[in-house]
Amino acid sequence: MKRPKKMYNPEDMFIKRSNTYLGRVMHSFLKLPGRYVNSRTNQYPDFFGKERKTDATILVDLELEMEESEVLESSYEVFVSEKETEEIPQLAECLHNEKGKMIIDIEDESSKVDKQTLAKDFEYNYIIHYESGLPVYSVITTPIPLKRCKTCYISGNTVFKPIIKSYDEMDGEAKLKEFQEKYERGEYFSDLEGYELISIPRMYGEKGNEVIEEVCILFNKIKMKNGRVKIQLARCLDCLINKYGGTLEEINRLEGLINMTKLINLEKEYEDRLRQEGEEKGRQKGRQEGRLEGKLELARQFVEELGVDKVSKISKIEKNLLL
Repeated sequence: MKRPKKMYNPEDMFIKRSNTYLGRVMHSFLKLPGRYVNSRTNQYPDFFGKERKTDATILVDLELEMEESEVLESSYEVFVSEKETEEIPQLAECLHNEKGKMIIDIEDESSKVDKQTLAKDFEYNYIIHYESGLPVYSVITTPIPLKRCKTCYISGNTVFKPIIKSYDEMDGEAKLKEFQEKYERGEYFSDLEGYELISIPRMYGEKGNEVIEEVCILFNKIKMKNGRVKIQLARCLDCLINKYGGTLEEINRLEGLINMTKLINLEKEYEDRLRQEGEEKGRQKGRQEGRLEGKLELARQFVEELGVDKVSKISKIEKNLLL
């Protein structure tokens, strides 16, 4: 199945898919504070009735400790230091908030981080705080080097300083080498490592086109325990294929390297199975007793011919119920 046209605004779609389907993994990847609770709506009507759409918003709890498995998965410990509460007022506010919760607004800015960008994100911050009643921690992700990003915006007496996470600060070349060696050792990739792998082209900035094919080839070969997560990672990687692939012909070729058509079919099968299981659960309760009684009656018919021991073994029914 070939793509009929290029994806519109693929980097925007990358962060939205990450938020919707891989929120916990994205939270770990960006090393955000607190423990991930859930991903929230990204649509917020403003005071004038205009709909504002954020890229990603997640709810976190600073009072919950991370489980051991989460610490191992993300390879870092989440904590809130005294220095952080001084530098980030939202954290201090959250620690004194009886709910212990905080909203993290994540905006992905691929072209610029300037005064206008910060003014827009400040407005999002204010609207989300008004809607939720919770402190809001603003994060900007970008492939732009930090030295080219404006870091502070002043509105009246308010100083707005979002946290800027630049992919330029991440060593994509070292990560790619690390993951190639991991694959050669035959090791399984964690959810976080899978997300780091697909994010490598963004670490190369405008040169992401030079590494996108290598990432696609490696991604197709790696082993992951969670097949559903790998499908969603492929969907996110497809966004970057559309970003760095160039021509439609090249995009279709790169999608072929990650078996996109096969993954889409697997995703559909998975969704269909979930739907069917949901419908079946609604009918199961009423049928369960009758089905068990019918199975027991059938098994009893073979007891005389095959013996109680063999029938019990085949049917998985206890012997005392067969006699």
